[in-house]
Amino acid sequence: MKKIYSIVAILSIYAPFIVLATAIVLLPDAMHVMSKVSGIEWIYLIAIGAMMLGMLYWLFELDVDSIRDQLFRRFDVNHDGYISRDEIAGESDLREVFDQIDVDHDDRISRTEFAQALTACGRLVDFGSNVKNLLMPG
Repeated sequence: MKKIYSIVAILSIYAPFIVLATAIVLLPDAMHVMSKVSGIEWIYLIAIGAMMLGMLYWLFELDVDSIRDQLFRRFDVNHDGYISRDEIAGESDLREVFDQIDVDHDDRISRTEFAQALTACGRLVDFGSNVKNLLMPG
């Protein structure tokens, strides 16, 4: 169902651009007509384009769970459903906050703990380079 929503969202985002391109190609003297558009109308068109880009960003965030799951699987090298300290040896940011993420202190990070940590540090899908500053006080 998410794929259908994604396709509809993509089509609705690009529909005005498709219509404009079609008008330029099919209508006689379309460029001359477009040159007659007033400044405020161009501002409206630019604002609509900006809103469409915002919608496109929203579209990419629709499938956060699967993106988080892919990231989790990248760290879960042995595919046991948990991230251990050994599996993140090369990830300095994640290694530095491991104890804070491991809220049940069983020396492994579950999918739930991982998702909660991403939410707590204000990231949807990745830790980025500032995770230690976002999770660790001071």
